[in-house]
Amino acid sequence: MRRILIFTFLTGLSSAIFAQHAGLSTREWEILASRNELRPVKGKIIFPSKLMELNNQVIDLPGYVIPVKTGSKFDTFMLSMVPMFSCPYCGSGNIPPMVEVHLLKSEVSADSDIISVRGKLTINDSGNGKSEFVINNGRIVE
Repeated sequence: MRRILIFTFLTGLSSAIFAQHAGLSTREWEILASRNELRPVKGKIIFPSKLMELNNQVIDLPGYVIPVKTGSKFDTFMLSMVPMFSCPYCGSGNIPPMVEVHLLKSEVSADSDIISVRGKLTINDSGNGKSEFVINNGRIVE
């Protein structure tokens, strides 16, 4: 009986977290998530063509700030479609897509609010272990 209660609680909790953040599932996030179809070839990564169409394009992307260093204001951070308290690095299945963001100025704090970033998306297909997706010259949009 205890196992059933724990399973029911965890299922409800994960459903609530997913439902709460389903609004962040934009076209761009869905395309970025297609990275799971990548295949390493001789050190390079081949991404789906629909994903590569976003390369070097200016996009708007909503998400949550995941700090990569200490401080109160950030100009470089990871953007995730799930908040830090739900541990974007944890869980079963695939890690949700995250984007490394470089803003023109330090203006973001690591709070729980959703932000939206506009900037030029660069796709790293080198297989060098660095971020696959990077937004440069980013700005916060309202």
